[in-house]
Amino acid sequence: MKKLLGIVFLSLLLNSNAFGGPAGSLYKFNKWLYDNGHHQYLNLDTDGTLYKATAKNKKEPLAIISRTHIAESSAKIKAMEACELTFKSHGKKIQKACYIHSVQKINPCKNEPKYSQAWYYNK
Repeated sequence: MKKLLGIVFLSLLLNSNAFGGPAGSLYKFNKWLYDNGHHQYLNLDTDGTLYKATAKNKKEPLAIISRTHIAESSAKIKAMEACELTFKSHGKKIQKACYIHSVQKINPCKNEPKYSQAWYYNK
């Protein structure tokens, strides 16, 4: 019985240690990303501002494609890529008709009611 208890105890102890890592490993990884120029993977925006880019198509006026990102240029690029991908099956001519209709600056921390689900989600 003591051996069985010892085996169960050690298996639980070793199992929890198997998933643990150094305490500052996430900080070190984020620092490595920043030092090596991979800024697009880091959330460097401290005030919570997002940009929502809306893409439309000149030949299909009812199609509206929106993408949100922390940088305005990335939001525009993602919206254009999504528009071109949407119309890929229609041919190159209709893909070239995609354009950026508008870019809105969104700050959910100021626009959302305090303590709402969206307010907590955006910290």
